[in-house]
Amino acid sequence: MNEDAEHEEQEGKAGGLALDYIYFILFRHKWLIILFTAVGVLGTAAVFLIKPPRYRSEVKLYIRYVVQAKALAPQGKEDAPARSLDVQGESILNTEVTILKSPDVAQQVAETVGPEKILAKWGGGTNRDQATRRVLDYLEIVVTPNSSVISVFYEHPDPEVAQEVLRN
Repeated sequence: MNEDAEHEEQEGKAGGLALDYIYFILFRHKWLIILFTAVGVLGTAAVFLIKPPRYRSEVKLYIRYVVQAKALAPQGKEDAPARSLDVQGESILNTEVTILKSPDVAQQVAETVGPEKILAKWGGGTNRDQATRRVLDYLEIVVTPNSSVISVFYEHPDPEVAQEVLRN
C-alpha cells in the first residue's frame, strides 16, 4: 500500500495534464466544441455571401512638368518654359487631387463606364447618382511626399470594373 501512495504522489508532482484527462475533457464537451465549430463555419460563410470581397486596383500618375505661364512672353516664342516640380509643386499636386475627387469627374466616369456595371455587384440599378456616389466612396488618392507621383486606388467587387473606373 505504501508503494501505491508513493506512486500517486509522484504523478501529482509531475504537473501538466495527463493524456487520459485531456480525452475526458474533449469527450465531455464534444457537443460544445462541435457547436462552436459549426457556428464559426456558418458565420464565415454568411460574411462571405453577404459582403463579397472587394478588388483593389491602383494607378500611379506621374506629373513630370508644369508649364509656367509668364505675363510677357517674347514674340515668336509660342511655348512657355517647363520646370520640374519642387516643394511649391505640392500645391499643383493638391489641385490635381481635388480635380480627381470632384463629383463632376466621378459623374463622367459613371456615365462612361455605365451605372449598370458599377452597381451590378451592389444590388443592381441604373441610377447615375448612386453610381457616382459609389465611385467617390471607394476612390482613394494618395500623394507621395517629395515626389511627383499621385497614387489612385479604387475598390469594387468586380475586378474588371475596378480597372475600367481607373482607366476612365
